[in-house]
Amino acid sequence: MTTPQVALITGAAAGIGRALAHDLADQRYTLALADRDVAGLASVADELRAKGVVVTTHVVDLLDRDAPERLLAEVTAAHPAVHLLINNAGLTVLGPLEVQTREDVERVLIVDLVAVAQLCRAFTPTLIASAPSHIVNLSSFAGVVPFPLQTTYSAAKHGVRGLSAALRIELADRGVRVHAIFPGTIATNLMGRGQAHEAGLAGSLHHLMVTYGASPHAVARAVRSAIRWNRAEVVVGWDARLGILAFRWAPWLVRVGFGLIWGPYRRRFQGKTT
Repeated sequence: MTTPQVALITGAAAGIGRALAHDLADQRYTLALADRDVAGLASVADELRAKGVVVTTHVVDLLDRDAPERLLAEVTAAHPAVHLLINNAGLTVLGPLEVQTREDVERVLIVDLVAVAQLCRAFTPTLIASAPSHIVNLSSFAGVVPFPLQTTYSAAKHGVRGLSAALRIELADRGVRVHAIFPGTIATNLMGRGQAHEAGLAGSLHHLMVTYGASPHAVARAVRSAIRWNRAEVVVGWDARLGILAFRWAPWLVRVGFGLIWGPYRRRFQGKTT
């Protein structure tokens, strides 16, 4: 009898994390789901258990310094091995860097970059022992193209790209394959959950995302493709593909475009810093 593959997903309570959980369940993975949203995590787990999937839930706040080690201890106590780590949890702050607080900057960098690196570090020995295995890190369109008004988020996601590329080389001969995913506009509640220093813009972006964004299941399919074909990087969505291509060949065009978007909000934000 084949031993079930075990996947750990962070940020599993909603959105992309929920889609990933259902897609991996369809591939007969056993799942360890982590999130700080107790109710959302329980709801996703119930959906999966109704399908006969073996699921454990782990309530964790990645802002806690000891979260990676605690999650490692819980997951390895519940499962004999871990074959797939998906670092999906993330948050954002909308507003220019000058109006973000110290806490805003720290929260985004800790959850979106530091926790990703620490979870990779903590789980690498387990993943090597379970090889062949995989690490999938969720970066962003903003991890390739710099996004004004989400400066800290963009910096963190650029860091995830670099982390993933370097770690892929480090672990190439250890049986662990590392992949980075770059979603464009996805229909999730990222803006609704994030901190915003401009509520009107945040509301508009949230409406844009949920109305016109690609399904979170598109990200799940990209993850499946990355693992199946050992792809180092996978971009999701026409907007991300077009934006990355434009930034590669005509970066001035992207800067002008973002300048036009940023312009109407400049005076409003400047008023908050005087």
